Amino acid sequence: MKIGKRAIYKENKNATINLLISNQRNRKLLKDLLINEYEIISKTEDFDRYHLIIMDAKYYEANKKKVKELKNDEFSFTPVICLQGEGRNTTQNLFELVEDVIDLPVSKNLLLARVNNLIHSKKLWKKNKVLKDRYESIFNYINDMVFLIDDLGEENFQFKIREANEKLREKLNYQQGVIKGLSPEKFMPEEDIKELVEIIKNDGEAIFATEFHTSKGTVFPVEINARRVQIYKKDQILCAGRDITEQKKKEEKINYLLFHDELTGLYNRRFLEEEIKRLDTERQLPICIFIIDINGMKLVNDSYGHKTGDELLVKTADLLKNIFREEDILARWGGDEFSVFLPQTAETEAEKILERIKDKCEKTEEYKLPVSLGVGYAVKENKEQDISDVLNKADREMYKDKLIAQKSATNKIVKSLLSSLEAKSTETKSHTKRLEALAIKLGKKIGLSNNQLNNLSLLATLHDIGKVNVSEDILNKPGDLTDNEWEIVEEHPRIGYKIALSSVDFSSVADEILAHHERWDGEGYPNGLEKDEIPLLSRIISIVDAYDVMVNGRPYQEALSQAEALNELKKCAGSQFDPELVEKFVNMIKNN
Repeated sequence: MKIGKRAIYKENKNATINLLISNQRNRKLLKDLLINEYEIISKTEDFDRYHLIIMDAKYYEANKKKVKELKNDEFSFTPVICLQGEGRNTTQNLFELVEDVIDLPVSKNLLLARVNNLIHSKKLWKKNKVLKDRYESIFNYINDMVFLIDDLGEENFQFKIREANEKLREKLNYQQGVIKGLSPEKFMPEEDIKELVEIIKNDGEAIFATEFHTSKGTVFPVEINARRVQIYKKDQILCAGRDITEQKKKEEKINYLLFHDELTGLYNRRFLEEEIKRLDTERQLPICIFIIDINGMKLVNDSYGHKTGDELLVKTADLLKNIFREEDILARWGGDEFSVFLPQTAETEAEKILERIKDKCEKTEEYKLPVSLGVGYAVKENKEQDISDVLNKADREMYKDKLIAQKSATNKIVKSLLSSLEAKSTETKSHTKRLEALAIKLGKKIGLSNNQLNNLSLLATLHDIGKVNVSEDILNKPGDLTDNEWEIVEEHPRIGYKIALSSVDFSSVADEILAHHERWDGEGYPNGLEKDEIPLLSRIISIVDAYDVMVNGRPYQEALSQAEALNELKKCAGSQFDPELVEKFVNMIKNN
């Protein structure tokens, strides 16, 4: 739509013109022609402040440097009209710096027409500059990598980048201005460019995954959103690329977790079940399946805590990784159980693998936490066999093996627990032996049966085993314990109870371990039992243990004499200790 002269005149009303004319007569003449339409100023500084500059040849020569600076200033636009005398030839160089050259004398209509056109062009430049700045701000500071590619048509893939924003330059590590004019093949695989163009040609737009190569040789994944656009009636492809490295990492992590066990890094049950379906074919026969279970896992969790239990799981997973082949599919089946799918593996080879597992486990017996495994396997020999039956048979074989190995494994773990407790506390072997001897002597004095005496001996060994879960700093703290520390200590009878229950050999004294810190007056822990509610063996151990600690002392507590210790027991009879048992124990010690 064309803008009429009247509209331009109205729009240009009150524009400021810097009139620089050396001849006073000419200056007055021009001022009179323009004064009714514009504000007239005559200053030789701040040229960029005015809507238009009109100068004669003399002023032009004197201010040529300023005019040149004005022309080269990309942040402003002020048009210049140069007036020259009649008959003077206009040089081409003059038009490089000024927008118009007018010969004197000049008619009012011609002057106003040219002045209005140039003032209007300045206003258009300002509008375009705002649009350009806005476009460049969006283009350069958007978080995507934006670039424009020439579309040169059929079978011609020599594309050039016409525009590229700062984000693309930064991500590709190119110097300023280097990307413009490059072929996108410099940072994007050629086959991907061809495929992208083919999609654009057919559909007009595309969402496309590729990778960008930086100038430093690194590579990162990119998702491109592209579409065909027309600029000055020329087809081009506008691309917005987004770095999807973090998105890819998240997707990979999700995909990894879908099919892997996060703790051990092995495949999970879901993956193995799918692989069994896929690989249960005649071509893979014979197919062997191993089921493997950790012995004593509950005991480890109850005594050392679940963090140590997790460490045992990881240690077991690493042990199994070193035994099975890469083509075997090793998975954490669930809890403390593992399963292995071995394609093309006959029973003879399965037996050798079983021996290797047992051998590896034996080599861990000296560790703080030995690895003991219940292992079973079964082999599918022909295609008619149901793979689920093979899996169930392997499971049954594992349980048979576990029944044999579990008792030995539990005993080894308990021994390991006792060694750990001795290493970090005052519960020495000599203390345990003295405790056992005194307890058996008192037990015989009050007429306990052989079975009770055996349990009393076991209780003397295991009564404080729950302390394995208490830190060394708390166990050996010379001063008073805090409330929080007491809460930790008072949990050890419960932990010891759980440990004892985990083994058939020790379950007979589980209740006695739980109650060995109960008091006759009901003020003990953990359950506040009183008097005869407290198991007899627990009442015996509490007296004997207190006496031995008093007469032998602790690193932070001096030992008492025998008489002093017995007096302390008598003072606490009827409150902390069973009074009848204290009396019998005191008499036994005195008459020894």
